[in-house]
Amino acid sequence: MNGDAALPTSAPRAIGVLPVMSIVLTGLASAAIIVAMPGLLAGMSTTIGLTDSQIALITSSEMVGTTATTLFVAAWLSRIDRRKAALVGLVLILSVNLLSAYATAFTTLIVARFIAGLAAGALQGILSASIAATPIPDRIFAIYLTANLTATTVMLALLSQLNAIGHPQWLFMSVVTLATLAILLLRWLPAGVAAHRPTDAKGAKPARGYGLSALLGTFILLIGVGLTWPLVGVLGLDRAMSGEAVARALSFATVGGIAASVLVSAMGDRAGRRLPISAGAAGLCIAVLIFMLDGGRASFTAAAFVYMFCWILILPYCAGLVATLDPSGRLSVLWVTMQFAGLAIGPIIAAGLLLSSADLPFYGSLICFGIAAALTLYAERGSRSAPAILENGSS
Repeated sequence: MNGDAALPTSAPRAIGVLPVMSIVLTGLASAAIIVAMPGLLAGMSTTIGLTDSQIALITSSEMVGTTATTLFVAAWLSRIDRRKAALVGLVLILSVNLLSAYATAFTTLIVARFIAGLAAGALQGILSASIAATPIPDRIFAIYLTANLTATTVMLALLSQLNAIGHPQWLFMSVVTLATLAILLLRWLPAGVAAHRPTDAKGAKPARGYGLSALLGTFILLIGVGLTWPLVGVLGLDRAMSGEAVARALSFATVGGIAASVLVSAMGDRAGRRLPISAGAAGLCIAVLIFMLDGGRASFTAAAFVYMFCWILILPYCAGLVATLDPSGRLSVLWVTMQFAGLAIGPIIAAGLLLSSADLPFYGSLICFGIAAALTLYAERGSRSAPAILENGSS
């Protein structure tokens, strides 16, 4: 039995260590601090006198900047030099995080974080296009996720120490360090269209319909996540768990995310994409049902672990899917935008649903996960038929 024939998407393919390191460091410089930002700004509120509304404005301004530039990169991807654009973005990231570390006023900080958002959006878009240009996008995205989740865990631990000595703003210096390292390795960032995949124009037409399905699938998936994950901490408190116990449960959930990304890093697409996407969506639904129906503390911790594991399990395969459907990388950039948009819209919808019932966001997430799985699996079918279409078109 010929193993290569049985697994056509998993033929031996290689990418150097330095390109992978360049991808990972570029991503970390633009996104690793996002999870730590609420705690970082809360800590800075005591040092420079930020109010709750000012903290919300700073967070919102950074997110708006990030979303705006991912759209710009998607529109201009074929016309820009990716490495030069990444260099500009990394220099901006380095500069504004340095400025943020020494900011003493709200105005300075919000301007710096808005510019950081603009740069981060551009870098995340270029990052996704660069991953799409590799021969193993699923695995490379999983490696990046592993590094990002690990860096996030380290940053949160570091933030706790910096808060203890009264200098939480020094956490921005970790981003300065990451940006400096990314600049040093920038020459190895993949910058072209994936040469291993066909790009005949006749194949573009069917891929577009599947591409839209993949984008909508990710958008609706992240709406479902946004409906529920921000409420998980409250669910723990409702179970009479202490704040420390909830924090431990969520830290354990992060380990689940790291485990999922390590698993995909090792497996790649050997089992295809249909099975992990289906299993991930089913696992998310099971976790949500446990949140809703079981009031136990142990089950809460287990459900949080399963939730994060399945959420992170799905994302690399979605990244690989859009890269396969559009080797130019434009669809991959829009995919990043869909993630930011879904995570931003989900909590807004949840806030409205909570006015009627505490359970409605969870029911809504179950619907979202089902629709997202259906759309993504439809797109996955298109990714498997696209190569044949392209080969026929070019013969």
